[in-house]
Amino acid sequence: MDPLSAVGLATGILQFIEFAWHLTSGTIEIYRNGTTKENAHLSNVIDDLCDLSDDLDTGCLGNSKHDKALKRLAVNCASLSEELLGILEKLKASEKNPKWGALVAKWNGMRKRADIVLIAERLGEYRSQILLRLAMLMRWARLTTMLSPFN
Repeated sequence: MDPLSAVGLATGILQFIEFAWHLTSGTIEIYRNGTTKENAHLSNVIDDLCDLSDDLDTGCLGNSKHDKALKRLAVNCASLSEELLGILEKLKASEKNPKWGALVAKWNGMRKRADIVLIAERLGEYRSQILLRLAMLMRWARLTTMLSPFN
């Protein structure tokens, strides 16, 4: 076997070992805890963001362009949060057959990783926009207070 083929074969073997290690260690973690630590953390953060979005959507905002934009952002953020929570819920071990369920959950998690990252990035953009709109609302409220101190 020529040296280049040997390097290619060794690389393939190492990639398979790495894949098998991630699959096995993730399956064990899901079997023991019901989900991975990463997914549990992401679920907690998204739950909080979803609650905040719901509060912003149902809160007593006015009718300014910033209020309307904030409501729109909150609705879109809540919808995307629910979508991600649905994906994460499917990545938990099943109660019926915990060992097999953990393996299936880890396999699905590895396949869905790109989707999860994409949605999390979009949620980060929504969070940034919500913060910007809140800052604009606070600035607007402060300016109107300064211009009319006796109202």
